[in-house]
Amino acid sequence: MTQTELLELAKQGRPTAIAALINRSLEPKGITAKAALKGRCLQITLAAPKVPNQKVLAGFIYQGVMKLAPEAIASLKVLGLQTGQKAPAWSQEFKLSPQAEFSEELSAIAPVEAPVSRTGGSRKSPTSNPSPSVKKGKTPGRTTQSGNGDRLKIPPQLADNSASVPPSTEQTAESERRSRLTALDYEDLLRDIGQFPQTGKFSVDYYYAIPKIAQALAELMPSTSEILDVVGVRYQGQLACIVLTERGLACFSCPDFSRKAIKTFGVNLNKISHLSAGKRGLIIYQPKSLKKHFYFYNKRLGKNFIEGKLSEFISVEKTRFIPDDRHEVTLTLFGYFALFLSLLVNLAGLGAGVWFLIQRMMENPF
Repeated sequence: MTQTELLELAKQGRPTAIAALINRSLEPKGITAKAALKGRCLQITLAAPKVPNQKVLAGFIYQGVMKLAPEAIASLKVLGLQTGQKAPAWSQEFKLSPQAEFSEELSAIAPVEAPVSRTGGSRKSPTSNPSPSVKKGKTPGRTTQSGNGDRLKIPPQLADNSASVPPSTEQTAESERRSRLTALDYEDLLRDIGQFPQTGKFSVDYYYAIPKIAQALAELMPSTSEILDVVGVRYQGQLACIVLTERGLACFSCPDFSRKAIKTFGVNLNKISHLSAGKRGLIIYQPKSLKKHFYFYNKRLGKNFIEGKLSEFISVEKTRFIPDDRHEVTLTLFGYFALFLSLLVNLAGLGAGVWFLIQRMMENPF
């Protein structure tokens, strides 16, 4: 079944189609989704070896279903459980916005004022959905249990390509304020979708680096940008990560002994001439012969990143030759030079000490 056919069935409210779309996003992360329709309530159960993160995933599912706008569904219930357990660890319920065809008694339910991402290969900037009048005293589009779920982004598989009506200035400002993720939100997101080394020295390095990267994302990432994939790399000899959004690529580095991560590189997808990728790393070519080299810590994670969301937005040329990182070569040569210099100084000091002892012995013989 094609993506278009699956999307059509999901818009009709077919639970199996909705579950299939969700699994395309979450199964690579070890999370399995099952969907069932009980009356007009869609129930989605997320199962994983570790209890799924409610703060990130509940809103993730909610906004995806909101974007599909299935006519036969009036509410959504998301449950999270650990694989092998029967009772869910958490559950969260949402009200869905009404469609124009709905009966009058449902017309008082208002949609959420949340930014909508236009993905699936499109490089246009996302816009916000207009918000019709809402019922006084009610929070638009969600129950009081929804927490921060309305701030999370829509998965690209559940995104629709329909155009949005431009919202008012007040609605845009309110949507941006509500949709901006905090550093803790980004930290949860990085740990859930980020492809970082899980064993060895670098897993420890990234354990301390992720909070720094999350803080930088909270400060620098536009609220309308949706993070699709993240992979750990070395850039200019430093610990770093590449962040893919529907509009571009960015690199955040963590210099040694620095308390903050810094954005060292960023480019829109339409400004990239082409990409070359191999087992060792990735080369991004830009106009005027500009190119950037990134090196993977883990070949498997690098392959997953290249063949995943990245290949859906831009073609990647496979290559076997990725040149050595000149920054690492420079650091290595500098290290050898420093070692040689220190040995030379030590030998000179030792020679001077021996010469001094010999002189003293000649002046004062036994």
